[in-house]
Amino acid sequence: MIEIRDMEQSDLKRVMEIESNSFVAPWNKEEMLYELNENKFSHLAVITNDNYIVGFYDYWETFDSATIAQIAVDPLYRRQHLGETLLNEIIKECHAKKIRNITLEVRKNNEKAVNLYQKYGFKTVLTKEKYYSNGDDAYYMIKELN
Repeated sequence: MIEIRDMEQSDLKRVMEIESNSFVAPWNKEEMLYELNENKFSHLAVITNDNYIVGFYDYWETFDSATIAQIAVDPLYRRQHLGETLLNEIIKECHAKKIRNITLEVRKNNEKAVNLYQKYGFKTVLTKEKYYSNGDDAYYMIKELN
């Protein structure tokens, strides 16, 4: 059974495994602890399959805007629409909070993620050249909420 719940500190070991298997430049444990315990603007959740953590998200809420910091799904559980489920949850939460828009940066060469965001109405506003530490470009995307 698939469930989404708030992330807890006890989830961190598993979340860091997913983090390191999902990103070119993964966050370290201290950065994730900051998001979880100190960043007043962050909202973190995990998605579980029969109580086993298979993915997570982190987004930041400031005033009437939100920024998706991360959406990650364990590579062994991809292609099951779990990333889409996480994105839907973020959008649903933002609608409920009367947030006007959601922004994000995504690697220009991450076609699957770009296609997912476009499917949900995110529009590319600009390209940030050499945005990532390895020199990859990023698309800055935005979704307007009604």
